[in-house]
Amino acid sequence: MHSLDVARFREVVGHFATGVVVITASTPEGPVGFTCQTFGSLSINPILISFAARTASTSWPRMRPTGTLAVNILASHQEALARVFATSADDKFDGFSWSPGTSGAPLLGDALATLDRAFPDALKISAATGTGLDLLLRRCCEVLAARIRRHHFRIPQHRADLVSLLHRDAKVIATSYDGNDVLVTAVVPPPVAGRLAMFEEL
Repeated sequence: MHSLDVARFREVVGHFATGVVVITASTPEGPVGFTCQTFGSLSINPILISFAARTASTSWPRMRPTGTLAVNILASHQEALARVFATSADDKFDGFSWSPGTSGAPLLGDALATLDRAFPDALKISAATGTGLDLLLRRCCEVLAARIRRHHFRIPQHRADLVSLLHRDAKVIATSYDGNDVLVTAVVPPPVAGRLAMFEEL
């Protein structure tokens, strides 16, 4: 899957406030996976995830060349599975149900939610070993730069509702008055910026 519906992505990662996932992949030698507690959603636009593989991991070096992976968000009753996949054993999948996803990566049975081949760049940017870390940082900076750009709005005084919206949902930097207009400079989330686009001064 090279495109991912944002609403569906929100729904899936919404199952993960904090907890444990198992990262899996299919290799020529068979299925491989490891338990990971440092998984998260970095961004919706562009869609980015992150996870950390231990430098000493024996699983990650075998998974990385495959170019695909799956993220299995575990439910509370899957503690035993999480403990097994936290080891360096070669037979981690024995005794646990799983099926291949569209990418071929193993999807664990009874997982609370799964992400399968959702992130083409994931293998380039997500290892804590340092491989691709510069790309991860650059992509994160691009996302943050887009989100912290200051917007300048000229809002008619009779639209006090929009001024209130900015104070509630954005970070207002400065406010002044020019005749019958309110001039507001603010750092604004994309949804709010879109709503106020017609009032923005470029």
